[in-house]
Amino acid sequence: MKPLRTIRGKRRGRHLRSLLSLLIVAVFVLGSWGLVLSYDSPSIAQYTAYPPFGGKIVKPNVLINLDTSTSLNYFAYDFNYNAITAPTRRGQGPPRPVDPAPSTGYTADKTYYGYFDSAKRYTYNGSEFVEDVNGAWNGNFLNWLTMRRSDLLKKALIGGKTRYRGGITTDPADPHANDLVAEPPYIYTVYVGYQKSVSNAVAKANTSYTGTSDPVIITFDNDEGIKMGGMGTNNTSFSDIPAFSFGNSYNANNNFKVIVHRSLEDGEPLGVIQRVGDSVRWGLEFIDDEEADRAVREANRGMGRGMYQGQDEAGGYRRMGMDTSEGGQGMGRASSIINVKGGKIKVPVGYGNVDTIVDTIAKMIPWTPATPLAESIWTAAGYFQQYATTDNALGPRYYATSYPVESELTSGKPVDPYNYGWSVSDPKPVYCSDGFVITITDGEPTQDTELPAPPKGYGENVSGTNYADGTARVPSWADVASTSPEGSILNYFWNSTLNGSHYVDNVALWSHVNANSSYRDLRSEPELPTEQYLTHYFIYANFGGGRPDARRLLNWSSGPYNDGGGGGAARNGGFIESGTDFQPNRTSEYNSDGNPAYDDTFFEAQTGEELEAALLKALFDILARTASGTAPVFAGSRGADGNGLLYQAYFYPEMDTASGPNARRLQWVGYLK
Repeated sequence: MKPLRTIRGKRRGRHLRSLLSLLIVAVFVLGSWGLVLSYDSPSIAQYTAYPPFGGKIVKPNVLINLDTSTSLNYFAYDFNYNAITAPTRRGQGPPRPVDPAPSTGYTADKTYYGYFDSAKRYTYNGSEFVEDVNGAWNGNFLNWLTMRRSDLLKKALIGGKTRYRGGITTDPADPHANDLVAEPPYIYTVYVGYQKSVSNAVAKANTSYTGTSDPVIITFDNDEGIKMGGMGTNNTSFSDIPAFSFGNSYNANNNFKVIVHRSLEDGEPLGVIQRVGDSVRWGLEFIDDEEADRAVREANRGMGRGMYQGQDEAGGYRRMGMDTSEGGQGMGRASSIINVKGGKIKVPVGYGNVDTIVDTIAKMIPWTPATPLAESIWTAAGYFQQYATTDNALGPRYYATSYPVESELTSGKPVDPYNYGWSVSDPKPVYCSDGFVITITDGEPTQDTELPAPPKGYGENVSGTNYADGTARVPSWADVASTSPEGSILNYFWNSTLNGSHYVDNVALWSHVNANSSYRDLRSEPELPTEQYLTHYFIYANFGGGRPDARRLLNWSSGPYNDGGGGGAARNGGFIESGTDFQPNRTSEYNSDGNPAYDDTFFEAQTGEELEAALLKALFDILARTASGTAPVFAGSRGADGNGLLYQAYFYPEMDTASGPNARRLQWVGYLK
């Protein structure tokens, strides 16, 4: 195993990556020439092949680092609003943001990704939407109308939240167990989107509306004052079901619940995680912490501790004058955003985690009030390192619950990602295993400053080049003045209230390499003799609302940037060293896939289809990096001295020798160079 890892260190998986790019095309064809796998598509295992000479391939460790911030409550389509930077108005009490205007923009010839089948019609039967060829409701329109960002995220990752997965029913044999249930906006304010507007003609062509209003307003049940956490039994939880009605205000007596019926015969809906299955060793991290996580545990008490201390990214208000465990709308605007420290490992990396991860994501509540990207991958690095010390100020283990440490356990399933055994008491460390972190975020870094130096500032002035910026929170290149067309600050996250930083580029580089020397070695145990470093992937799932400075932070190839500053967390944390200096100073080291606008390990998803495709591409690349498609290099020999030449074999799993009637399909065709 060690020689193979050495080869990969130079240019891992060059040939198999080319091969797998063809396999990606094959998978995409399954989605009717789109980028989406249908619910009954084959798994990735059917399109994965390993060379027969390689022996037993060590499965890679893949940690999904998932943004769970309140911006996931936003409408997925045609909602470009930010309460933090919106104009304010005065009413009774302090100034507050103006309400967002009803979202418009439905386009009939555009396909909208979501829980409804865009090509089918539906009827509402009083409790859920069911397929009906003569139904009044258009599935494509329903996706545009009802989906929120969290719905698209859950559909791509796990196939979606069902009644059974969400705990609405506990019986998997319930005829409605597989019904898809949209996510309620857990931040129950208008600031995450609460109204949509279409013309009378569009409404009548796509809904059951029969009135004369023009335009037709459709209002959801997060209309201001309808539902607030902590007010008796009228609170929010992950078993809630969102609803809407026609009119300028929500009408609970004539509403439509966002549930899509699926029969048991259709099977459970599947996402990328189930399709990849046990081809990798999965783990799951949420970008939240001990304090934010309490909101989940107290879901039956409303928004609770998730909101009481201050303002959140979606423009929520601090609560005043009530017990801190009850929450509610509050009366005044907070002076600062609620702090969140690092991330929390929800499912440790290991074998057989698919079902646990599916259940955890299905029940994920997006009300973490900040997005500390750098701190979260700092937590991920600490977890892979198994760093045991708790440091609330600087991490990476900000709380004892941030991640488990195997040395603190005496029994049970391993939590150390490099322990490939089945029990803590019988460890089986594997030194040639690889560690990958896929960070999926719909927003930009906020409350992201509580780090030591290094990694803070790491990558500044490496042999005269700034791959990342220094210890100042806001880099010199930050654009803090430009405004969006609607008048809000474009790169809003730099302001002192949100406390965003550039440190994600520092941490990505630090956890990947020891610049000028080697790949970073996170472990010093004798049984792990080679470098145990992290390779980072970033999926910027902004759904059309991306910010220029955020792209620079994550994707160096979105430039060029000639101002001497840093950026490019995907470049810094994902490059493959081709020389000896372990710096991302050659374009071919971080952008070798033929797309000059994107680093190899960066993906931008503006639609649900692109999010699903990005996940698949990232995982194919991980498998390619893990299983090199080449045999070990060997020296040629003509007698004792040899001829001084090096030879290497490479293979294709299958190849057609010709087309037409003379075609033959050969397996594992080898070449020597």
